[in-house]
Amino acid sequence: LAAQYLDVVTDPTVRSQAMITLTHNFEFSSQDPADTLAWLNQVATGNDYLNNIKSLIGFYAQRDPAEAAKLFPEVSGVYRARATVLASLATTWGQSDPQAAMAWAQTLKGNESATAANSILSGWAKTDPNAVLSYINGAADPSVYNSVIPSIADSIAATDPKAAMDLVQSLPDGAVKNKALDATLATTAKTDLADAGNSAVGMDDSPDRNVAIASI
Repeated sequence: LAAQYLDVVTDPTVRSQAMITLTHNFEFSSQDPADTLAWLNQVATGNDYLNNIKSLIGFYAQRDPAEAAKLFPEVSGVYRARATVLASLATTWGQSDPQAAMAWAQTLKGNESATAANSILSGWAKTDPNAVLSYINGAADPSVYNSVIPSIADSIAATDPKAAMDLVQSLPDGAVKNKALDATLATTAKTDLADAGNSAVGMDDSPDRNVAIASI
């Protein structure tokens, strides 16, 4: 009955807030998330759809990402919702069970499989960055995971800035290396600005050194 209220609401602001309230309501969403998703596919559009789908899938991803993944095939691509939900779900699952998450990613098609895999590794990097680095180095083509490297460097820098800088220095010149360097120094600077500065200044004279100094 509460959901039927939307049929008579014409004010877009009121309708948007009501939809969010219904989706966030535990009793409404938890009884059958698939029904909730089907309802959103019927009544929500644009940014309302994006926000509510993120909320619904995100709620279940925290509790049971494998069950949340079963909902993903029915998520619409409206307003970037499918890509946004995929990245969020995969990142969350990567933090709790990266092996199961990677197995799921392999069942997806095309770009979604690659997007999921990279998001999973980014989530995994938050809990065990060295394991992710080993996984990438053992891949048939490590370069497909280049976008994850800055996240790995960032996570390592939180506990071992020198190891993170060693990783950065081992990378080939280019955008990935620059992003990893920025992430490493930014994280190091949060706890030890002087250490971040010394790391940058102590680098060999090169464009990388200039990038490092500028990023602090």
